Amino acid sequence: MAHEHAHAHEPQWLSPTQILTDEHRVIERMLNSLAKLSVKLADGQTPPEWMLAGATDFIGGFADACHHAKEEKKLFPMLATVGMPPYQGPISVMLSEHEQGRAYNREIRSASALLLSGDESARERLIGAMNGYIQLLRAHIKKEDNALFPMADRVLSEDQQAILLDQFEDVERDEIGEGTHDKYLDVVVRMEEAVAK
Repeated sequence: MAHEHAHAHEPQWLSPTQILTDEHRVIERMLNSLAKLSVKLADGQTPPEWMLAGATDFIGGFADACHHAKEEKKLFPMLATVGMPPYQGPISVMLSEHEQGRAYNREIRSASALLLSGDESARERLIGAMNGYIQLLRAHIKKEDNALFPMADRVLSEDQQAILLDQFEDVERDEIGEGTHDKYLDVVVRMEEAVAK
């Protein structure tokens, strides 16, 4: 296909599931940085506040408010119209894992604040929450990439996919605002550079 390598500014050539898959690759880059951060924490290092805040902001803003919102508010309801209800089967599992991810992020936030205030007892809590989140999301992403998204591609018509593309743009504008995507990508790059040291 001539447009196989189309860029993100040409969304008409990307399917909705391809957009979500591309976002998964960005989230995985943050998960890899979190894994390195977790090792540093276990070695007794305390990362600067911007790194911990950057991680939780990314999880809350990009992974959740942008990415998971596209799934929960747009993709899953569209799949429900073709016979995949949200209260059973794969979608109910995805929703439950999104909730688990939110709980881990709350724990990462609170343990980070305690550790930065000098409470060393929060270190293990922070490591545990980070590692839990990493494992959860890596497995979650595999399920979506390998099972749910191919299923969605099969059952959704081209018209439904076109509607979803427009709806995804609405989510980005309404949930995180124009230009915020780039801000989150910058955070990912900064984190990668910082944890490599």
